[in-house]
Amino acid sequence: IDRKIIGSLRVENPAFGLVDYVSPRERVCVFSTKPEEKPKLIFQLGTASAALASEAALTVCRDVRGFDINMGCPKSFSVKGGMGAALLEKPEVACHILK
Repeated sequence: IDRKIIGSLRVENPAFGLVDYVSPRERVCVFSTKPEEKPKLIFQLGTASAALASEAALTVCRDVRGFDINMGCPKSFSVKGGMGAALLEKPEVACHILK
């Protein structure tokens, strides 16, 4: 989800050869990758806001090849937040996010 990534800190983990994005508040890893994955790694993002999507994408862009906006998740937490499948009901919002 966009806000989790935006608030995370990028931490290089040399012991395992990973790049971790860690939530400083919860002290948990919210995204982890290896540098050799970058050429094939598409980051799927849950969002309902073009501004938050852009900020989240900029947070992880040096570690991924591209982005996918999740527009299919039917889970209530996504739909209630205007994300996932809810974007199918609001094509103007989805279009704005993709721009």
